[in-house]
Amino acid sequence: MSTLDKLISSSVFFKRGIFNHTNADILAKQLIDNGFFKANHKVTINTRTGDKIISEELELRKAIEEEKIIYFKQSRFKKII
Repeated sequence: MSTLDKLISSSVFFKRGIFNHTNADILAKQLIDNGFFKANHKVTINTRTGDKIISEELELRKAIEEEKIIYFKQSRFKKII
């Protein structure tokens, strides 16, 4: 298993071979562009502290960015060692 696969496998948000950072960005864009949150809908995401209900586009963008920061920071660190 590659280092990248191991990092994705350790994520509670991304799932190896199923849902990666690119998928998350595309999903967020589609939900926002189609007025999902303006229609008062919500999504539940997995986080390191448990399930989180997202009801605003800014919350979703922030959650995705936070997980990407953790993921990519680990990815760069693993390349160094």
